[in-house]
Amino acid sequence: MRADSLAAPPPAECPVPQWYYLDIGNICNLSCPYCPTGNGKTLTRDKGLMSKETFDIILRKIEPHARFVCLFNWGEPFLNKNLLYMVRALSERGIKSHLDSNLSLRDFSDREAEEIVRSGLFSLFASIDGVTQESYEKYRVGGNVERALGNLRQLVRARDRLRMETPGLLWAFYLNRFNEHEIEAAREVAKDIGVEIWFKLLSAPDEFQTRYAKEWSPILSAPPSTPYWHPNQVNENLAPFELHPMLHPVCRQPFTVGVVNWNGDVFPCCVVTGDRFKLGNLVEQELDQVWNGSPLRSCRTFLGNFGPVQGGDSVCETVCTAVPSHA
Repeated sequence: MRADSLAAPPPAECPVPQWYYLDIGNICNLSCPYCPTGNGKTLTRDKGLMSKETFDIILRKIEPHARFVCLFNWGEPFLNKNLLYMVRALSERGIKSHLDSNLSLRDFSDREAEEIVRSGLFSLFASIDGVTQESYEKYRVGGNVERALGNLRQLVRARDRLRMETPGLLWAFYLNRFNEHEIEAAREVAKDIGVEIWFKLLSAPDEFQTRYAKEWSPILSAPPSTPYWHPNQVNENLAPFELHPMLHPVCRQPFTVGVVNWNGDVFPCCVVTGDRFKLGNLVEQELDQVWNGSPLRSCRTFLGNFGPVQGGDSVCETVCTAVPSHA
């Protein structure tokens, strides 16, 4: 359904969300060529890791609302030495936490794997794009596939030893033309480790892209358990709505997801960073001041009425390359 066929666009002022990205560090140990962090092309000059103090301030503000928190966005979460402190703090408050990790930072000992499992982490998706080093390192530059797979195995074993149901563990295998021949081998390795595997599309130029990007294939289907371990980004207190079909799916996030950088800066969605996209700061301001402040309301107004040129000053209209040209 087109947004312009609805009786009214989604509101500029929205209920506070239950779903959050808290990026606990915009630094990574790998140099993936088509990742803005890996190739150094992010639009932010400030690099860092979220401190306990910053996390505690943000948690106090989102705690009454948050139900699901991703502790990553632009970096590798295991680089932050306070990661498990943050996971425990969320778990103690009944808030589910999720990680995406390359699992290639260091070898997990039995003890560290058990600490991760005991922390209360709800789910972890391991980004491992190959079963041989030759294919894996075409994208995961600087990574070690044996270490990554070994760490995933360690987590499964620790969870089994402790007889726990969490964290939910899934192998996310991003396809490209250099690793697509390993699909069946990866399925066998996943079965041996004891995890489900999800073959996903990578944002990459044609010369690197998998042939499966040209036409959808059942190979790309998410495992049945995925929505449980990583629920849809829905604002439960906001009435269902549709945006213009030309808009990118991520354009729903200003209505449904709180996106917070390592230093508290707030952004309209998870695909932009840098001072020109900043909408506020959750360390310095209260949650509703940012969530329903003028900058984010302006973004929602533009997106909800997308089509004609509006000539507003929202970052979604003026600088965001994720938003297509006006219809």
